Amino acid sequence: MDAEGELWVALGLVAAHRPLVQACGVDVPDVRYVRNGGVALAHQVFGSGPIELVYVPQWINNLELAWRNPLFARFLNQLGSFARVVFVDRRGMGLSDRLSATDVPPLETLMEDLRVVIDSA
Repeated sequence: MDAEGELWVALGLVAAHRPLVQACGVDVPDVRYVRNGGVALAHQVFGSGPIELVYVPQWINNLELAWRNPLFARFLNQLGSFARVVFVDRRGMGLSDRLSATDVPPLETLMEDLRVVIDSA
């Protein structure tokens, strides 16, 4: 691993704040919120290109924490190099509003969430 790689690993382990990550060359997009009914849905929009790409991780995610992982940040930057990316924290995950264990929404509600986010992006 070269010195730059070691620096990224160290920053991924100890970076506690967004300005530290930005100061090291990773441009973290602003988090935006849109509401579907009473639920706030967090997302980021970044990149440019002829492709519109909606990226919704299938498991646990947090928009701000994702950028602190150097490998994941590089992956996201590569997506943004050829596409306009809408990166979404699903309902109940990351920076979006929380759900109780009894509030698991049906698939139709999750798809409506994505429609609302895409329309606002």
